[in-house]
Amino acid sequence: MFCFASFIGTLNTGKKLFLAFTAGATALFGFSWHIWACSATGLIVGVIIGLATDYLDHNL
Repeated sequence: MFCFASFIGTLNTGKKLFLAFTAGATALFGFSWHIWACSATGLIVGVIIGLATDYLDHNL
């Protein structure tokens, strides 16, 4: 069953490191936080789409 707990479990170290490093670069170089937020949102939405696809493909 697809649930929020499985979504949280998929945010492994690689994705957390990506968010941390890009946040650091955004702060260091003075980029707009709107761009960082869009990138982070895209990463999370991609994880949700991947989980939903995996769930739906295995239950046919």
